[in-house]
Amino acid sequence: MELSKGKIGEVVYVPEYQGNRDLPQDERLSVTIKPLRRVDFLAQMGWEEATEEVLRWRDKELKRFIQNPEYGELIKQLPLSILKGMRQFVGHISGFRNFIFDGEEKTDPAEIYLLLAGEAAEGIEDLGEDDMPQTLVGELQQAVVKTYRLKGEDLKNWLGQCAGLSNPSTTAQPAPTE
Repeated sequence: MELSKGKIGEVVYVPEYQGNRDLPQDERLSVTIKPLRRVDFLAQMGWEEATEEVLRWRDKELKRFIQNPEYGELIKQLPLSILKGMRQFVGHISGFRNFIFDGEEKTDPAEIYLLLAGEAAEGIEDLGEDDMPQTLVGELQQAVVKTYRLKGEDLKNWLGQCAGLSNPSTTAQPAPTE
């Protein structure tokens, strides 16, 4: 019996957000996603009970932003649920391309999260995947989770879609049941 972990390497993901995949390739937003592993998923489940660990992560990893007057108070007031989402975002998404704010391209995951999430992040921690609002942060977080949840043909089809292929033949189909 073969026991496969269904491992995949890093994935370049082109978000669907606001017609992004329809833009010329050199204008599209894209990111690199480090797939969520089982150990990552289990660790995140443990974050529910680890308030102090999440706050230590915030104070260490976001120190430069906490010290910045533009972000400091905002970060200190973020609910734990948002910090947990931010931790996943920062740990699994990199390689930001064409994320331009006020004429300047940003590539730092924490800064991009802070710039994008804002008020849109409020309340999403209580929603299921199907109810998630169509925000760019929400779409990227869903993509990270899909790297863990999808298997077999579903994973293969989704990986084809990640590159922003708009060909209908690349649309994910349910895996056949035997």
